[in-house]
Order: sequence, then C-alpha cells, then structure tokens
Amino acid sequence: MNYRLATLLLFFLPLVGWAQRPMIWVRADERTEILQRIQEYPQVGAYYESFQQRVAGDLARHAADPAAYLLALPFDLNARTPGAIPPLKTYLSFQGKDNEEQDVMQHYLHTGIDCAMLYWLTREEKYARYAADVLHTFVGGLLPLTPGIDHHNAGWIYSEDHLREAREIGAQLPIIYDFIHDYLVENGTVFDLGTGSAAMFNREGAQHVFRTYAKLAVEQGIINCNWPILEMPSLLHNTLALDDPAERAEWLKYVTETSTDHQDAFPKIAELYENYGGTWPESFGYAQHVSQNLTYILTVLKHYDPSSQFLNRYPAFVAALPQARYFTYPDGKQTILFGDGHRPYHPLRDGLEMAFHLAGLSENLGLREEVGALLAYEKEEAGYRRFQLPERDFGASVYREPLTMLWYEPEVDAPVGNYPLPVTDELPFAGITLQRNLSATGDPRDAFMYFVGGAGFVHGHASGMNMEVYGKGEVLGAKSGRSQYRTDIHENYYRLFASHNTVVVNGASQGDGGWVNLGIETVQREAAEPAPKMAALTDRYAFSTSSFQDNRGSGDPARQQRTMAIVRTTDTTGYYVDVYRSRTESPEQYHDYIYHNIGDDLRLSDGTTGADLRTKKDPNRFAASAHKFYKSNRSFRDPGWHFFDKVRTAAEYSDNVAATFEAKSLHTESVRMRVHLPGGEDRSYTSAMAPPSTESPAPYDKLPTPTLVVRKQGEAWDDPFVAVLEPGEGQAPSALSVQRIGETCCGIEVSTGPEADYRRQYILALDDTNARYVNADYAIGFRGRFALLDTDRDGRLLGLYVGEGQELSYQTSTLTFADGATGAAYVDLSGAEPVITSHYPLQFKHGGTTTAYKPKK
Repeated sequence: MNYRLATLLLFFLPLVGWAQRPMIWVRADERTEILQRIQEYPQVGAYYESFQQRVAGDLARHAADPAAYLLALPFDLNARTPGAIPPLKTYLSFQGKDNEEQDVMQHYLHTGIDCAMLYWLTREEKYARYAADVLHTFVGGLLPLTPGIDHHNAGWIYSEDHLREAREIGAQLPIIYDFIHDYLVENGTVFDLGTGSAAMFNREGAQHVFRTYAKLAVEQGIINCNWPILEMPSLLHNTLALDDPAERAEWLKYVTETSTDHQDAFPKIAELYENYGGTWPESFGYAQHVSQNLTYILTVLKHYDPSSQFLNRYPAFVAALPQARYFTYPDGKQTILFGDGHRPYHPLRDGLEMAFHLAGLSENLGLREEVGALLAYEKEEAGYRRFQLPERDFGASVYREPLTMLWYEPEVDAPVGNYPLPVTDELPFAGITLQRNLSATGDPRDAFMYFVGGAGFVHGHASGMNMEVYGKGEVLGAKSGRSQYRTDIHENYYRLFASHNTVVVNGASQGDGGWVNLGIETVQREAAEPAPKMAALTDRYAFSTSSFQDNRGSGDPARQQRTMAIVRTTDTTGYYVDVYRSRTESPEQYHDYIYHNIGDDLRLSDGTTGADLRTKKDPNRFAASAHKFYKSNRSFRDPGWHFFDKVRTAAEYSDNVAATFEAKSLHTESVRMRVHLPGGEDRSYTSAMAPPSTESPAPYDKLPTPTLVVRKQGEAWDDPFVAVLEPGEGQAPSALSVQRIGETCCGIEVSTGPEADYRRQYILALDDTNARYVNADYAIGFRGRFALLDTDRDGRLLGLYVGEGQELSYQTSTLTFADGATGAAYVDLSGAEPVITSHYPLQFKHGGTTTAYKPKK
C-alpha cells in the first residue's frame, strides 16, 4: 500500500458512518441555500464580497512566503527543537507587548476561520491552504506545552486564565478544522514551519488539542456564575471537532446533561434561571451576555442535530435575551443601574439575530414574533445596519462574525416593537420594583420612572434599599456607578451603601457574606398599584411599598420600609413621593437618608421662605470609615462615605427644607431636581460632593456628584424621612409647596400648579394595609397603606385614589370597599358624574348620592 493511499485511509476509515463535516456552525447540506442568499440578496452579496476583500492581504502575504508569514506568530524561539514547529509563548499578562502579541494570534485565528468558511463556500484551495497552515501551526505550537494544573483557572497558552483563552483561542481552532476537513482528507498536506516544507497535517495532534481544550473547560474554572457559560463555546466546539462519534457523544454530555465541579451543564443552568424567575441573577451586562451565549449554544446544537429540542426544554435561556430593554428608562437609551452594570442600553443585536434564526429553525412562532419585533425596532428606529462588516476586534470573546452570512435571515419579516412598556415591572432576584409613567405628549422628557431595589448576587453591590428617579429625559437621582475592579474607590465606595440612594443606620450599614462579602438581604415588595405587568387604574398615579432588613455585619439590625409614588399633575409636570422608614430596637440610634443627583451644585434652603440654610464645614462627619480595615474582596471601609468631599452641615432644623440640584450641561436649558423635605424634629441637613456618577452622561460622569444627607436622631419609623422630588427645566420657580399635615405620620399636603389650575393634594402613606389615619382638622380619614386626595383651592374634591386600603373619607365623601376588603380604586370627579375605576366592588358616597360599584368581569 503506497503512502498516499495509506494516508487517505487513515482519514477515511474512521469516518465510516459519521456525520459529514462541517457540523458545528452549519451542515454540509446548507451550502446551496447560503449561496443562493448571497446571489439573490444584494446586501448579503455585498457582505460576502467585503469578507473576501478583508482576507486578500493575508492570503497574498501567506502565499508569497508562508514561513515568514507564520513566524510572525509569537513563538518561544528559545525552546525550539530542530525540525519541529516552535512552541507558542505563554502568558500571565494581558497588557502592553503581551497584549499586542495576543492580538496577532487572534488575527491569524479569525482570518483562518474566515478563509476556512470561504473555502467551504467557494471550493477555492487558496483559502484552504491558508486555513490549514494556520491550524497546523497552532497545533504544532501547542503540543510541546503542558497545560497548567496548579491554578484554579489554569490554561494552556494563558497559563492562569483559561476563561480568557477558551474564548480567544480554544473556541476558534475547531471551526477552522470543521470547514476544511474534507480538504485535509483529500489533500492532507500543509506547510510545516518546523521543516520549512510540505508535510502531512497532524490530525492526531489536532485531535489531542481539541480533547485538551474540552478537558480544560470541564476541569478548570469556577461554577455557579457566568464562567461555565463563557467557557461553553470552547467546550462545545472542541467536542464537535472530535472525529470519534462515541468520544464526541461522551464529551457532549458536559454541555447538555452532566455538571462537574468546574463546569455547569444545561439542567443546572436551567435550575438557576427557574430559581430566579426566568432571569440570570446578575446585572444586565453579564446577564445579557449569558443569554446570548446560551442562545448561540442552542443554535449550534440545532444545526448539529436538527431534531434536537433544547429550545423547547430550556426556553428561559433565550427568553431572557431582550430583558434589559424591558428595563430601560423612557428615552429607550438607558437602563436601570444595579450592581456592576452599565447605564447605556446596548442591545445585543447579534443575540437577537441568532434568536430569530433559532426560532425559525425550531418553528417557534411566538419567539420569532417577539424577537423579530425587537430587531425591526433596531433597524427602523435605532439605526441598526444589518450585513455591515465591522473592523476586526480582538476582545476576550468568541469570534462569530461569519455567522452574519451563515445564520442571519436576509429580511426581518416582523412589525416594529416599541414602547409602551408595563407601568409596573419587577426583577425579583435583585429585589427591584419599577414604575413608569409616560406622557401623552410622547416626549421622553415629560415621562417619569423610578425603581426601588437591592439584593445580594454575583456582581451585586451592598446597596441597601436603593432607588433611582428619572426626570426631563435623564436619570437624575442616580446610583453612583462603578470604577475599575479592585481599585480602592470601586471596592470602598461604588460597591457600598454610601454610593446609593438609601438609608445608612448608625453609620454602620454594610454587606456581609455572599459574593465577595457584599451580601445583603433582598428587598421585598409589599404592595404596588398596578401590580407588575397589570393595567393601571389611572395614568395619573402609581405607587409601591418595599421593605428591607438591614441586618448584616455587627451593627444593630434595622427594619426599613420605602413607599414611592408617581404623581402626574399635567402632561408635562409631576413629582415623586418618597417615604422611607427605618428603625432599630436600640435606644440609641440615628439614620442617614442619602440622595445623589447629577448636577453642578446643590443649594439647601428654607422650604417656605427660600432663604439659604446656614451651613458650616463638617470635614469629620463621614471621615471615620476611612480608617477601617480593608482587604480586597473581603473587608471594606463601610459604608463608604469617607469619599464625600466639601461636606457642609446645617444644624438641627425643624422647618421645611428644599434641596435644589441644578445640572447646567445636560440640555440647552438647565435641568434641576428640587427635593422638598417637610419639616420635622431632630433632623440635620448636609450637602457634600461625592465621587462622579460614572454611568451618567457627560460631563457628569467625570464631575463630583452633589449629594444630600439628612440625619434623623432617634428612630425614623413613626417619624420617617419624607421627600417630594420635583424635576424641572429652565429657571421657572418650583410649582410645588409641601408640608406635613397632622401630628402623626404620614400625611403630606402638596400644593401645585399656576393660579389658573391650582391644586391641593393630600397624600397618605402609612406603614401597613390596616393602618389608620385620622385628621379632624382636614376632615380626612383613611384605613390602608396609600391614598391621594385631589382638591381645588377651595377644598372641593376633584378626585381620589386608593393604591391599597379599605376606606377613605374626605369631608362628606367616602369610598368603602365591599365586605371590608382591601382594594384599589380611582375616582374622577372632574365631570358631572363620578367615574370609578376599580377591580373591586365598592360603595362611594359623594354629594348626597351613594353609588354601588361592581367591576365588569
């Protein structure tokens, strides 16, 4: 038997009965359809031509001098053995020259994939020769190296970072092999850098490389986080590159069935989604990429085995993909910010494209409609240009650019999906409840939205019961953001209570346990009207109440409750109500209400006269935490407020206070937030400049953040923090005046509007659904949690709203739910007859008439 025949048999005999390659990104029988798309759709054809042009230079340089071209890879030439391909360099660093060399490796691998795919489409051997030489050279450069075992994240080329290597190197090599497999079978010869001449492709060496990378994914790294999903493409690619079907099936179990101490498989990942309400429990930047990666994995498996039903078994993997969009603010460009997330909304368009394609393969019409609508929105409203070849990017990610040609549908046959979104929504794992109120003007600057939340999770922050508020097109009351990981300011400020809009108890609130010792209890929603994803009773009002146990660390445990509401006064104006209760069982206690608002300055003034409060420098007020013991990712300088600068305090002040934040560089006119603070005893008011809110728009992402701190000596439950937040624009004076009513809390009177449309609104925010409020002076009685009375300047009732309660009375008008039930209702009295909206039967007495109301079924 001659050598050529023996070589062919070596390749052929094990392939009897095997699936024909390629089998990872596509199957062999899909080639004709892809070529037809290239020919029939100009946008796909232009993309294909761009692909060919991009590799032309590398092809020419390689063809002219393959030895010189391949020697540009980063080899350890000092360890070279005569006649053998030199070993590749190994790395511990990813900076400077090391990073430049790593980019060279990625460039060769990306170009190798491009050429391998182009060979499969065109059958032009120039592409196969390039791809085969690159693959053979990497195999030869890896074989002399010994993968690490002493580090939990040990790799092969990246000695202590398999997580990165799996994405940058491990996942790429099998794709090249898969596309040029038939060329290697039929030809078998490559340029060998060791001998400087033609040689047989080292198939056994390649199989060893694929097996090793699969083994690294299964035996290295950590679990119960996003690491296994980030490593999964390398595991899957290398598994599918194995030529022995029995071995391939065995390794595939580590993707679809069997978890290990270092790798999570589908069932365990699905359980995590299920335990967290169908959501990956990390901030959106991480969660979105997890879902995108899993969508990719499911799509590869669907191509590998069209009969597979993994999408039907694990729908949450893909359903969570567009979740970040559902938590955007009304401008559609910013998301709620929690944990190590980012503010700007960056839709993962590649993920949506893959999901649209997968839905088509799986005949899942519901998913296809949802994702198609989002893609259509991106295309029609957000400037997404499909089939545009970008510049090469060498980040820590799996190279998937050719999928644009292989998987993307030429056209998106779906209507545009757009706002509105639910008034109330939730993200339970993060303890988040949000409410939004869009304006009839359609202008995002006239919309309102807030969220309350907090929890311990991977990449979570010790936030306490945090909130954000939106106004005039911007997130004004914002979480402070983040900084570079492992820096002092990131660990001792941005991840701690003081960088959030929350309450610190006795100066000691902190995280403890959980991820990197930042664990806190999960904020719980106690009530909301409307309930999540349900229709609102009115487009004027909404409210929620959340609770939190501040019980970590060595400080006195505290019980906290936060009620927030949106009150719309006109199509362009309105305000937020924030009632924060906090107390411990200790006789000695104090509580600090912290509120950050982007801007240039903060002015504290008397809420009635407008006169500036007298403040004094107070540099030591928050300084003590700077001296606490600190160890990275373990012990922190809680609560982090030693980073506050220019601290000035007004001594205890019992009258109404106004805190006015002004941002002069957001829009043409200044944007302000006026925070009205009804007077109370045992309160002092502090202004400070906190570190920049790094996720806010320029220039405020780099400027100090004006911050208000209200300190309450003694408990703050029966006498809670009360704030009415009024966003505005321009130099117009405030449209509100705010004061408490009655001796007990919590009743607030808000006077609003110009002379022609003057309103006086009474807001009742109690701590329990069975709590009672009686104010004989104002002829108000209420049993419940939250209510609002809307009157004119003469006290005539114009409307009333019960967010949660049993009975509400004002003067001679009374609303009572049937059978003493707890319910919610809105009554509009602006017309000749009352207009009642409720999901509950009730009785309404007004103007001498009693109306028995039953909701329509």
